[in-house]
Order: sequence, then C-alpha cells, then structure tokens
Amino acid sequence: MKKWGKMFAVFACLVFALAMAGCGGKSEKFTANSWVFVEKTDTGDNDYMSVITFEKNNKNYICTEKTTHIKIRNYGGTSLGIGAKEHYDYKVNVRESDPYVQKGLIYDEKNDTLTMDGDPFYTYMSKDNTIISHHSPTLGKLTYKKATKEEVEKIKKELIDFEQKKAAKATAEGNKQ
Repeated sequence: MKKWGKMFAVFACLVFALAMAGCGGKSEKFTANSWVFVEKTDTGDNDYMSVITFEKNNKNYICTEKTTHIKIRNYGGTSLGIGAKEHYDYKVNVRESDPYVQKGLIYDEKNDTLTMDGDPFYTYMSKDNTIISHHSPTLGKLTYKKATKEEVEKIKKELIDFEQKKAAKATAEGNKQ
C-alpha cells in the first residue's frame, strides 16, 4: 500500500508541474529578454541605441528604456598665422541616458499589446519576433529586436566601432585639403 501512496504523490507532482508549465501566459513574451533598436545615420550626428526591458508588477507591466547616444564631433580648429589652415579631429562621444521608466502598462491579450490609458504603447509581432513601439510622436513607430544581454553589448560595441571608423575617415578626408 505504501507503493501506491508514493506513486500517487509522484503522479500528483507531475500533473502539478505540467499545469504550472502552461501557466506562463502569452504576455511573458515581453518579459523574457531585452529588446533593442539601433538608429544609424550617414553623418553620425544622431546615432543611438535604445534598449527596453519589461517587468511584470502584479497585473501591470513596467518598461525601462535605456538609450546610448553616439555622436561624432570635430575637435579640430584653425591654426593661427599666415596660411592658416583648418585642422580636423573627429572623435566619437558616447553618452548613456538615465533609465526612463514607464509604469502601469496593461496587457491586452486580444491585440498582444501593452497599453496605457487605452492607447497602444508596445505590440508584440509574432511573425518576426519583434516589438513595435507606438509612443514616439517625433520618430513614429520603432521596431525593437529581441536580444540577450550579451547580444546587446555586442551590438553596442559594433555601433561604437562603426562610428569610430566614420570619425577616422572624416578626419582623414578633412585634413587632405
């Protein structure tokens, strides 16, 4: 009889574990990873990388956005005296913003969207595993791609390296004249 009791306990644990595995909910796709958006310009004047993460807080969600601004600036100048010539020295400036936190986002299961006051803020796109941000009035909709912390750091390093190459090229071209 003891064997039946143990078997029943194991079976009950197995059923409970399977039931819990299915209880994650569809909204968990937001909280699983970081999401990254990268803006590259030809001039390097306003390049940036935005990383958003979501955290479940009871029935609501919290979104934290951290932006890395990368700008190319000329630190050269003009030499004084006869035959004065402009000297170019482009450098890359990297500035990390303070985290911007949005609280009170509510999950709309019908549209796979996080909303605030009924307006869509973030929509999960299952066809390409991205998140569309709807809340930027100046930039319009932004598409964020899923990324692990390691991938975020790799993307950031690649963006800074890309900008440093642009800065070196601009310095060389400017000083040829």
